[in-house]
Amino acid sequence: MFRVRSPLKQDPLVAVFNSPCTLSTPALGDNNDLLYVWLFGKDTVFGIASNTYSNFWGKLSHLEIGKTDTGFLWVEDLKQKNFSPVTAFTYLFQKPAPPSIVCVNPGSHGDTVITGDTTLRLNSRSSILPGRDSIAWMCRANGRRCRITERFL
Repeated sequence: MFRVRSPLKQDPLVAVFNSPCTLSTPALGDNNDLLYVWLFGKDTVFGIASNTYSNFWGKLSHLEIGKTDTGFLWVEDLKQKNFSPVTAFTYLFQKPAPPSIVCVNPGSHGDTVITGDTTLRLNSRSSILPGRDSIAWMCRANGRRCRITERFL
């Protein structure tokens, strides 16, 4: 009796959802006729002709964020008739931190800015989620709701 051990290895993945992350395993000798296959959850499969893969977030939107789970990796031939032994890896996709907006106007008190001016220049310090180019928040001016949008260049 003999045992076959897979040379494939995906390190545990711990990443903030939608942040840069790469799937990677040591390359096997004959990459021209192989598909590297990663399985997440019950039905999210990436089969690609490379031992590394990035920018896969759009296909994982249904996975539960904040839960450690087990994924699987194997290789198969292009005709999907021969498969390597399967190797397991753990993954945890964390929820992104919410944006942070802090008013730094002179005379601001916590979340309130008091002014007698008709035009208010709001000086703020903001952090946004990776991949986003703007941030918006709701506020009140003269008792009416308004929306402020800040675009980052």
